[in-house]
Amino acid sequence: VRGPYGAAAAAGAATATSASVGAAAAGEGCWHCTAGFLEQGRCSRRRAAGARPPLFGPRPVGRCGGGCLQGGAAKNEGSALLHLRPGPALGVPLAAAGQGAILEEEDADMEEEELPLDAARFVGNNVIKLFVTSCSASYVRPWSTRSQSFGTGTAFPIGERRLLTNAHVVKDATVVRVQRCGEFRKYAARVERFSQSQDLALLTVDSDDFWVDLEEVKFNDSLPALQEEVAVVGYPGDSDNICITQGVVSRVDMSFYTNDVQLLVLQIDAAINAGNSGGPVLDESGRCVGVAFEKMTSEEIDNVGYVIPTEVVRSFLDDKGGVGYAGFQYQPFESSAARASLGLPAGEKRGVRVRYVDASAPSHATLHVDDVILRIDGVDIGYDGTVPLAAGRSGERVHLSYLMSRRHPKDVCKFEAWRDGKGLSLDLTLGTSCPLVPCSPGPAEYLLVGGLVFVPLTEPYLEGQYGKDFYRDAPSLMVYMVEEGRRSSIDEQVLVLGHALCADGDFDDAAEEVQGTVHSILKSFNGVPVRNLRELAAALAGAGRWLRFEFRHGEVIVLDSEAAEKHRRQVMEVQGSSIRCAYAKTTSQRSAQGHRIDYVID
Repeated sequence: VRGPYGAAAAAGAATATSASVGAAAAGEGCWHCTAGFLEQGRCSRRRAAGARPPLFGPRPVGRCGGGCLQGGAAKNEGSALLHLRPGPALGVPLAAAGQGAILEEEDADMEEEELPLDAARFVGNNVIKLFVTSCSASYVRPWSTRSQSFGTGTAFPIGERRLLTNAHVVKDATVVRVQRCGEFRKYAARVERFSQSQDLALLTVDSDDFWVDLEEVKFNDSLPALQEEVAVVGYPGDSDNICITQGVVSRVDMSFYTNDVQLLVLQIDAAINAGNSGGPVLDESGRCVGVAFEKMTSEEIDNVGYVIPTEVVRSFLDDKGGVGYAGFQYQPFESSAARASLGLPAGEKRGVRVRYVDASAPSHATLHVDDVILRIDGVDIGYDGTVPLAAGRSGERVHLSYLMSRRHPKDVCKFEAWRDGKGLSLDLTLGTSCPLVPCSPGPAEYLLVGGLVFVPLTEPYLEGQYGKDFYRDAPSLMVYMVEEGRRSSIDEQVLVLGHALCADGDFDDAAEEVQGTVHSILKSFNGVPVRNLRELAAALAGAGRWLRFEFRHGEVIVLDSEAAEKHRRQVMEVQGSSIRCAYAKTTSQRSAQGHRIDYVID
């Protein structure tokens, strides 16, 4: 530090006087060099009382053109000015540094530094805590609902009286209340829009009081660079106080948001915990680069959190029907022999082989098995199935589904492919993903035949029956259906025998005999394959005396239709009001023998 006041500046760097605090309280201070919210000292560049400092912009390090010293000491090291902030980064009073003191370094330009935590603290004042009461359908006992649960999350304003959060925070919500930072009052909120596939939701609050002086969080629409500093703002744990954690962007990649939708994610090393979900992740200027939504929990991996990037948020806000789905699966195609067998030129290094086309997707009429996809929308496809992430980001490649994930259903993508020894240009219309085993099904539905309860196989059913880690504990055939199951038609369902309900009296023999078949997958009824519950209900209505159910592993259950009808009535009595209330919404049919067949959509 050079100049007559250098020693005084160094000596007074770690202290603050009551006089300087008083000056800040009076509304006079320097905002060009303060490192925190408490502005101290006087400056020739005085601000108006009550005006906010520019917390989102760069701050000078070293010297202030207004004539005061920024909080902390500066020392001369080589030809650079290094700034050392003491404690909470309070400013140094001019009484210690000398009126008009300036830190000088010969031939050194004033450096600028971004203050991510300062910006995060300011934005944090506008970040909202959510209190959510939810009650979800039971897909295991579909005539009932699950127990009421309570949770918390985070949201933030994005303009037009809207709050943005994660879909999983408000899923199945019956009551949502919101609380502003530093306040005790809670306001009722409503879910306006919800996307499970993008894990995003929009809320609104009807009370005008809630929106007074609440400022929207601005977005940064560009992807952050690797190692760029970010801050996560939210309300983890049980505390109502805002929490800010800081880290860096570790990776940008594709990840499965649901079993059937793969989208771009940011991986960061800042802490993301329960309650952070839905909170903004801010860059150094205080703009939002994404929404915190999950973390990896593993004994072998530490500090891995995931963020929904802004481009996915923008796609959700565009509200054009969700994420585009191409409806094909591919095989990496590096083998020179395999490539030559399809007639690809020897010098052609691009392309992947189509191994499956979804019969329910629009692409079924456009793509064929053994097509080699060379380019999509002008972007070359590597033989490993990856594409460049973005211009100017060398070394970063992602799954080719990224190109479709940026589009919407009914958008048209330009494909260049190789088929039957020649190149083709194809226009492929994107659709909506519709997996054989849905992860977010509609209302719970079931079919009751005697004491047998048939339900569609869904991920909520598997989670309810086998837990969140159903991939490990569920029967292998069910897991295969989730991972590799393929629809033959848009309305196809996998039907499972969910329960064999017992009742008092003479009609329990069938239920007792089939307990070992519960949770088995139905193959056919009376020798005819069935595609879904409605088709099974129609087949039952036209059946004779014997009802024969054949299952995938060879088991067979045969019911007498008259006995099954009596059993059904007893089940209704024994199981109590819950199943009777569900049957108030029953679609009834009559079998050929005159017995009622009940098909229920709860």
